[in-house]
Amino acid sequence: MTALTSVMLGTRDADRLHAWYTTVLTPDTDDRMGDYRVRRWTNRVYLFIDPRDDVEAAHPDPARTILNLEVEDARAVAARVEEVGGTWVAPLEDRDGSLFATVQDPDGNYVQVIQLGDRERASMQGPDGPLPGGLLADEAFSGFSVDDLDAARSFYGGTLGLTVRDEAMGLISIELGPRRVLSVLSTVRGA
Repeated sequence: MTALTSVMLGTRDADRLHAWYTTVLTPDTDDRMGDYRVRRWTNRVYLFIDPRDDVEAAHPDPARTILNLEVEDARAVAARVEEVGGTWVAPLEDRDGSLFATVQDPDGNYVQVIQLGDRERASMQGPDGPLPGGLLADEAFSGFSVDDLDAARSFYGGTLGLTVRDEAMGLISIELGPRRVLSVLSTVRGA
C-alpha cells in the first residue's frame, strides 16, 4: 500500500514557519526530531519543517504546490490568519456548502483550508460505508499548478482514463469515484 503520510517544507526560518503553522492551524502534536519541527493533525499526516540554508527565503513559485488541509472550523482558521496578518490568495468562500480559502505561509507556500459540507461528505460514502484508500473524508486531496492545462486534462483523462471535470477559471478536478482526489490549476491567467 502507498499512502501520503508527510510533507516536508524546507525553510531558512524554521522558528517563524513553525510559529505560523502552530498558531493558524493548531496541530494535534508539536514535536522535535533532531533539527526538524514536526506537526501532526488528526488525519495522520505529518508536516516536517526542515531548517535549511540551501533554499530560497521565499518560495519562487508558490502556486506550484498547494498544501490542502481539511479543518473542522474554517472560519476560526481564517480569523487566526487575520490575527497573524496572513496573506490571502483566495479569501474564505462558500462553495456549495463547503468552505475553501487559500493563504500563503510566511515562506510563500500556498495552503488551502477546506471545511467540507454535509452534502460533500455524503458524496464520499459508498454503498458499504466510507470509500477506501484515500477517498475518506478525513484524508486531504492534493493540488498543483501547470503551464498547460489542456495537456494535463489530456494526460489525466485520456492517458490515465480518470474523470476530469472543468471547474472555475483555469482549474480542473481529477475524480476517482465520487471523490475529488486532485486539483490542477493553470498558471496562465484566463486559461
